[in-house]
Amino acid sequence: MHMLLMRPNGRWTDGTTRRVPIVRERARKYGPILDERVLSVRKDLLIAGANASGKTRWLAKLNDKAAEIWAKQQKLFLRATEPLQRWCEDDRVIAWAEKHHGRPWARLRAFERADALIHWVHDSQAVLLLDDAHKLTGRKLDVVLQLCRECSRLVIGTWSEQSLPMSLRMLLDRRDPQRIHLHSEAAYDVTNLVIWLLMIAALGIGWWQLAAVLAGMKVLAGGRRAARQH
Repeated sequence: MHMLLMRPNGRWTDGTTRRVPIVRERARKYGPILDERVLSVRKDLLIAGANASGKTRWLAKLNDKAAEIWAKQQKLFLRATEPLQRWCEDDRVIAWAEKHHGRPWARLRAFERADALIHWVHDSQAVLLLDDAHKLTGRKLDVVLQLCRECSRLVIGTWSEQSLPMSLRMLLDRRDPQRIHLHSEAAYDVTNLVIWLLMIAALGIGWWQLAAVLAGMKVLAGGRRAARQH
């Protein structure tokens, strides 16, 4: 298992504690240390892992300690599951927009607010932390692509690198991030696999009636009203 530690490493010029992120690998929670890796704060970071692997917890921890890791830079933490409007409703973005547009925030249109977010990230050279990037689509994906081009550092969490939208994956490859792959101990539903194996076995021994019943169950399980796992 992987653990993220924030090791003190001196102080910044303003007296703030300086911290360096450390990734420590153990076979079990309190087992011997198998490996230890210091993450560079000058490079981007990709954290990949399935559900319950801890990637959101890692991003939250980096966000909490961002002022001690990237002391001279602003930080912006976005979740792909949140609406675009909530991304823009940041006090720093609102202040920037009202100053440059000369109008109250309430009178700005939706596309002007999104543009203000992008321009603020460009001007501040912020560190962008992005969770659940594999869920990005449409307008939010377009905004994130522009944010990734403008930010100074990118920390991104996703199910896997292959699950990212192609445009975001190509952009990420060009930035050459550090990569951390987390493992999950969460249980997974193998019902689908079991049904397929039973269908094949039933056909193999000539029980086509059973195979037909199983096929019907499979069709019903995949219908529009069927339950979905998230």
